[in-house]
Amino acid sequence: MRVWRNVVTVYKKKKVRSMHGTIVLMPVFLFIHSLDNPYALAFIIGSVALALFYIKQAYAVLFFISVAGTVVSTYLLKVSFAIPRPTTALITTEGYRFPSMHAAITAAVCASFIYATFHSTESNILRTGVLIAGALVMMLVDYSRVALGVHLPVDVVVGTLLGIAITVFVWMLPA
Repeated sequence: MRVWRNVVTVYKKKKVRSMHGTIVLMPVFLFIHSLDNPYALAFIIGSVALALFYIKQAYAVLFFISVAGTVVSTYLLKVSFAIPRPTTALITTEGYRFPSMHAAITAAVCASFIYATFHSTESNILRTGVLIAGALVMMLVDYSRVALGVHLPVDVVVGTLLGIAITVFVWMLPA
């Protein structure tokens, strides 16, 4: 709720719209931003891990390694580059901007689920559905970070590619 009040205040004072004129989607973007708390992340990561554990126990382990590797790698890159966030952001957030941690974690979670689905079912309909859903979630999170003004497009692209690359590397280790 606090985030929404901050954005409304910014709109009233500066009479601005989001960077890409997506004022209608602003509640969705703010909801995505609000998931950046320990309880929401624990719930999301725990739910995905449980689903993967149900499919195959080893998938849950690979998932945790993928997400942990992505978090550590992204954090180290953020600290190494130390690029400040844009001053025109519609919300206040702390830390450095490059690469996007939201994009990296989302990519790791979605890529893990996609990888597990592709290796556990022969159903092309299910594979296609999970692939499309995962891609849409990644694009929505990436776009929301740019629309809120806390990242530039390069930040989310690099974050997404980093999350996918680490996940593919981890999931190919057992093979």
